[in-house]
Amino acid sequence: MMLFRRFLLLVIHERYRGNIFFCCLGFLFILYGLNREDCLRTGDAALRSEWDAGVEGADDAHPPNLTCSFGIPGLGNLMFQYASLFGMARSARKRPVVPQDLHLLKYFNLTTTILRRKFDKKSRYQTIVEKKASAFDEVLYDAALTSKHHIELVGYLQSWKYFEGMEDIIRREFGFRQEILHYVNEVMGSLGGGSDTVIVGIHVRRGDLLNSQFSDFGYTVANATYLEHAMTVMEAKHQNIQYLVCSDDIAWAKANIKGSNGRKILFSTNHTAIVDLAFLAHSDHVIMTVGTFGWWGAWLSGGDVIYYKDYPRTNSKLQRNSFSPTKSDYFPPTWMAMS
Repeated sequence: MMLFRRFLLLVIHERYRGNIFFCCLGFLFILYGLNREDCLRTGDAALRSEWDAGVEGADDAHPPNLTCSFGIPGLGNLMFQYASLFGMARSARKRPVVPQDLHLLKYFNLTTTILRRKFDKKSRYQTIVEKKASAFDEVLYDAALTSKHHIELVGYLQSWKYFEGMEDIIRREFGFRQEILHYVNEVMGSLGGGSDTVIVGIHVRRGDLLNSQFSDFGYTVANATYLEHAMTVMEAKHQNIQYLVCSDDIAWAKANIKGSNGRKILFSTNHTAIVDLAFLAHSDHVIMTVGTFGWWGAWLSGGDVIYYKDYPRTNSKLQRNSFSPTKSDYFPPTWMAMS
């Protein structure tokens, strides 16, 4: 609207002067400005500079766009799509592009290009579809890196290998907004126990995974025995532990995660999903069960991680259709599997 007003003023001004040439030149300038305003850069200035140094030094002054379908619900799913998109774009010296209504923009200081207008991706973008949701797709990866066209990636993109070697950058991309950090720091700072307290986050995912349609396909949920074993392993490695439990079924968690042997346990209640994710991300170490939400909480923490190895169910459709045989594309090699 502002550019349109500028154009009207220019037309009026030049009309009175009788200068048609400059009027037309001004119109072309406005069209250029509208095109430039289709995209908006966001994020921290220092990170933008780092991105510019990594990408915009390419031979092409206007590197191709790389985007993703972003049609999959769930915070953890969206984070995988964004991290994989960002990692491949940086490796390929392309420009990562996201829609302006991307849910992640509400919570994180992303340093990417935001599309301010809808556009016809079918006519301008080459579409590449992944083969498996939770396995590294070498064909997709190579195509994303070598194609000279604008590309839209379609799929879940749930492999750490898409952003391998960029861990510090991705963690900064998923830096929580200040209002979230302020609250999380207040809560975690009030836990007490002294400066030597080790916070171990626990994420218990249950909810809709208990439905038959999911369990029949191969989804599993962790049991209380697994959580007890995992806590015992953490206690053998670390002292003065304060557990912080987040769950979509907090009643089950309270009934099955026991505070025996002097354990200190705090259950996160009445918090939003993004606050629970921030709790996990700012823990020293994490015990996760299943799901991408817990995966990202564990990965962002950067500490020791224990995960439930009986996910997905062996020989299930979920395992065959979505994972590599060893599941090593999904679970980082430094994480510990337990049952």
